[in-house]
Amino acid sequence: MVRLPPGLASDPRLIPGVYHHCDQWCSYCGAVDRCVVPRACRLWESQRGEGCLHDPVEAAHFTRELAKAVGETTPDLDALLSADPRDRDRVPSADDPALDLAMEFAVCAEIFLFGSGWRPPSGRHEPPRPRPADVLGYYHLLIGMRISRALSHAQQTRTGIEDRTGDMLGSAKVALVGIDRARAALQQLRGRSNQEAVDRLLWMLGTLQPMVEALFPGARGFVRPGLDAPVV
Repeated sequence: MVRLPPGLASDPRLIPGVYHHCDQWCSYCGAVDRCVVPRACRLWESQRGEGCLHDPVEAAHFTRELAKAVGETTPDLDALLSADPRDRDRVPSADDPALDLAMEFAVCAEIFLFGSGWRPPSGRHEPPRPRPADVLGYYHLLIGMRISRALSHAQQTRTGIEDRTGDMLGSAKVALVGIDRARAALQQLRGRSNQEAVDRLLWMLGTLQPMVEALFPGARGFVRPGLDAPVV
């Protein structure tokens, strides 16, 4: 069984927790050299094989081991993976019109992308700058995933299970960043692809953005050290 060394995060240049509220697109992150996750991924894949973290079970095991190595816990993941349904019920399911629209957007964006002949860059061979279609392809699912996470954290906070306000705002911030970047990418695709489909996707994001901002009014102002503000 793979184990990550406890001193993995001892490098003083690392920004503690910078990975908690990032979009996980390490190839284009300015903080990648100061984040423990890429280092841990390389170490893990050297033992388990390149690409192993695309497997959900392997990724879950990696997340738990990384948390142990940096002195954190994974209560939500532990509950979701528990054989006891009472533990799984501790993580509330998300339900909101904003999430419904985000999921609809994800489906429509995927149909548009693959219908236009786009294919994601393979493996680690990504271009120096992502193409507009690559940006849309990366964020179209992430937006809904982070809205779902923010809603779940909000429910946990409201019901007194645990105060997850910071996680709620951080997750919502990532969703809003994804919306901003996907909208910018779609604007660049106007005139190059199916104009009707592009306009519909832009309308969906234009509708979704104020919904998310209304649900999580502090999300825009939430500061993520190392991402929204420099760390010396």
